[in-house]
Amino acid sequence: MKATLVFITTKPAKKGDIKDCIMSDYHKKIYFSFMKRAIIIFLLLLLVPNLRAQHINDNSYNIIDTPHINSLNRLVRDLSAKGFNKKADSVARIALSMAQTIGYEKGEATALGNMGYIYHDIGEYPQALTKFFESMKINEKIGNKQGMAAGYCNIGIILDAQGKFNEALKYQKMSLALNKEVLNDSKGISVSYCNIGLVYEELGNYPEAISNIMQSITIAQQTNDTESVGRGYINLGIIYADIGNNAEAIRYQKKGLALDKMIGYKLNMCAAYINLGDLYTAEKKYTEAKKYLDSALVLNKAILDKYTYTSAYTSYALLDSATGNFKLAYEHYKLYLSYQDSLISQASLEKITNLELTYKYDKRDDSIKAVQEKTEIIRTAENKRKSILTYSIIIILILSIISAILFINRQQLKYKKDKIIFENNVALLKLESERKEEELLHAKKSLEDYTRTMAEKNELMEQFKEDIEKLKSLKSKELNEIRVDQLEYLNKATILTDEDWDKFKNLFEQVYKGFFIRLKEKLPDLTQAETRLICLTKLKLNTKQMAGILGVSLDTISKTRYRLKKKMGLTEETSLDDIAESI
Repeated sequence: MKATLVFITTKPAKKGDIKDCIMSDYHKKIYFSFMKRAIIIFLLLLLVPNLRAQHINDNSYNIIDTPHINSLNRLVRDLSAKGFNKKADSVARIALSMAQTIGYEKGEATALGNMGYIYHDIGEYPQALTKFFESMKINEKIGNKQGMAAGYCNIGIILDAQGKFNEALKYQKMSLALNKEVLNDSKGISVSYCNIGLVYEELGNYPEAISNIMQSITIAQQTNDTESVGRGYINLGIIYADIGNNAEAIRYQKKGLALDKMIGYKLNMCAAYINLGDLYTAEKKYTEAKKYLDSALVLNKAILDKYTYTSAYTSYALLDSATGNFKLAYEHYKLYLSYQDSLISQASLEKITNLELTYKYDKRDDSIKAVQEKTEIIRTAENKRKSILTYSIIIILILSIISAILFINRQQLKYKKDKIIFENNVALLKLESERKEEELLHAKKSLEDYTRTMAEKNELMEQFKEDIEKLKSLKSKELNEIRVDQLEYLNKATILTDEDWDKFKNLFEQVYKGFFIRLKEKLPDLTQAETRLICLTKLKLNTKQMAGILGVSLDTISKTRYRLKKKMGLTEETSLDDIAESI
């Protein structure tokens, strides 16, 4: 989509309540009042040599003259912001001449900067850059930091318009640094962030572009700078359109347009109208697209901005091609070229037009030549029709090829992205599987170790029991009664305590996840002893090992197994091993 960029400078233009293309009576009175005063002062300065700069220094300006020059410079900014560029240029030249006459260098630099801004607005970029550099030299000479920051910003804007994006970015960052580190100027900081974002947009770095413009909007909202907020919204809309998010692009364009209508900023309104026209063309809402483009063209008649004409006629050509009106598309394309080609002056164009008219109409007196002319006109018209058709087909083919290339690139990017995501997911699944497998192996080892420890504990207890029996059978007086009591106490101690069972149960659950839940669902009436028996059966322990771990006799294990089979309705020959394995 061909986007209309909205560049800004640090000039603090004050906004009034004008919302249409006509200067209100109130602003007319202000304009003519300032003009009368300016002309009177200018004539007096020419007639009274004692007021010239050689008789005063930089710090002793005439307090009557310098305020008037400052007022004229403010008026220039007001008129320019409302789109009255011719009137603004006239006032700027008077302010410049007055400032030069009395040696007021700050006023001279401001006037030159304002003239550069006017040239920028009407698309005369070389002249604009010349004025900005002249202003910058004076500001550097007198140490006017605010003027220098504005100058860096404006020079960056012109370099961007000429396609020198890296140089433009350097100047915009210089402006930002000066505004932040020296001036602490919120307005200037907001402006710099916006311009930096626009350069990043030209360079295709959309995340940086969005980040910088959002910072600009945030600062502008904090300082109630409606103009900068509206401009920021329009620029965000451009970036979202570039990345293919037309819904967000339209939303931000309309938000910016609403704010610019409120403050009467015509140049930004034109930009928003054209951007919305392009967006609705892309969305195939052609009626809406034409409505916005018509609004831009009507509004631009009041400000005569060449860049707006260039963008508008390009957008018209795209709209006409999309609706199948290739003849009108060609006419709009020619209008675009007439504004785009800065090498052809207005005088040259008028001369070419006059030659064409002379060639067509000077010799119509002769009837034979009139017939020949008619034939030639018909032939020319036919050739023109064929040319338009050819151009249309070429344009369609080019657009189709570009669309196909973009589609293929998008599909390739999508494939690569999906492949990376798939490979990452596979790697994550593999890592997760390995982790779970390691956890299971660790749990099994812990359960085996714990079971073995309990069995060894049982063997020790059996040995204690044998020692007790031997000691009891001794009749010797040397018998250590204390040792007998200790062994008796240890033998009576619980082999599998509640704490041991909880630890065993936790390890068992890690190896056989959900075992106890399934066991409860299948056999809800099991006692604790029966539950423990089935767990040990699951571990494939023999009767002796079970008895040792549980601290009971072999007979107790047999009885418990018998009761469990009976409760489950199993025959004596049926093995509990199969039951435990099935759970």
